[in-house]
Amino acid sequence: MADMATAECAPAEPVKNRSALGALLDRRAIEACLAVHSRGVDRADPALLASAYHDDATVDYGFFAGLAAELVDVLVAAQRAGESTLHRTSNISIQFGGNGNEARSETYCIAYVETPEVDGPVQRLVGGRYLDRLAFRDGRWAIGHRQYVLDWSINRPTSVAWPEQAFAIETRVPAGGHAARDTGLALLTASAAWRDAGEKEKNMSLSVTDDAIDELIARQEISELITGYSRAVDRADAGALTALFHPDASVVTGVFNGRASDFAQEITGWLRANAKLTCHTVSNVWLSIRGDRAIGESYILGLNRDIGADPQDHIAGGRYLDRFERRDGTWRFSERVFVMDWNINQPSSDADPMYDCYQRGGYAPNDPIYAFWQTEPNMETPR
Repeated sequence: MADMATAECAPAEPVKNRSALGALLDRRAIEACLAVHSRGVDRADPALLASAYHDDATVDYGFFAGLAAELVDVLVAAQRAGESTLHRTSNISIQFGGNGNEARSETYCIAYVETPEVDGPVQRLVGGRYLDRLAFRDGRWAIGHRQYVLDWSINRPTSVAWPEQAFAIETRVPAGGHAARDTGLALLTASAAWRDAGEKEKNMSLSVTDDAIDELIARQEISELITGYSRAVDRADAGALTALFHPDASVVTGVFNGRASDFAQEITGWLRANAKLTCHTVSNVWLSIRGDRAIGESYILGLNRDIGADPQDHIAGGRYLDRFERRDGTWRFSERVFVMDWNINQPSSDADPMYDCYQRGGYAPNDPIYAFWQTEPNMETPR
C-alpha cells in the first residue's frame, strides 16, 4: 500500500526546483516558529513559548539579557498578572547561511499591552523588531538567540467603558485571554478535529509540477520585495531602495510621482531631514502571477514621527497597488502606487521611562540590523 501511495503522489515529470522548494518549506517552518512565540506570550503558555526556542537559547530584550528559559518564566508571570496582550508580527525577512541549517530573521512587531500605573491603567502600542538567529537542530527550526529593538510607542490612558446606549462590541465578540480562558483555544481545538477528520479524504493523486513550484518561488521572491521596501524606507537606505525597482520603474504617492530612482533619493533625504523615525508594517498581501508579470495589493500601517520639541505622530492606513516584472530571472517592482484610506495625527507620547532600557532603532548605517546581517560571512543581506 505504501508503494501505491508513493506512486500516486509522484509528479508526472521530474521537478527541477526541489532545492528552492525545500528552502521555501524551511521559510514556512521558521515563520510558524515565530508565530508560536507570539502565541505563547499572548496566551501566557510556558510550554508553547519555550517550544519556540532551543534549550540553550539566549535573549537580549534590554530589560532582560540571559537564557531564554529564564525569560519564559519572567514573561509568563508578567502576562498572568496583567490583562491580555496581542503581538502582531509582519514583514518577516529570512536569510539562510552555513549549510542551510542556520538562518537569521528580522520581524516587525506591534504589541498591545495594558499596564497598571499610579494614575490609572495605560494602554500601550509598542512597535519594534525581533532580530533572531535560528538553527535547524533535532529535527526542527527554533530560535537560538533573540535581540529586541524598540522603534516607537504610543501610550494613552485606558479608554473609558462603552456607554450603556452604545454598541458595546466587547460584549458581542469572542474574548481573548490567557491559557484555557482564551476563546480562540477552544475554536482551534475544534478546527483541528475537523482538519484531522478530513485527512482520510485527502486526494492522493495531486502532483507537483514545475509551473506550480515556479509560482510558489515567485510569490516568495515578490514577498521579499514588499518587505524589503519597508526596511529600506524605514532605514532611509537609498541604495537598498533603488535596488528593488527596475531602472524604468515608477512610483506614485501623491507627494511624489515619477521615476523610482529619483523617489529613492528624495524620500530618504526627506526622512532624514524631517522625521525622527518611520515604520511601515505590511499585511493582507494579495498577488496574481502570470508568467513573468504580476500585480499585487498589500495593506500598510505606517507611522512617522516629527523632529522637534513637540513631535507629532502621523499614522496612516492604506494600500500599495503594485506591478512586478521578472527580467533576466529577477523580480523587481515596475510600478508602485500608494492609496491612503485613513490617517491619525496626534502628539507623540513616546517619552516614557518604561522604555529607557531598550535598544532603539534608527537610520542606516547605525540601525542594529546592519551589524546583525553582516556578522556572519556566509550570510547575504536580504534585499
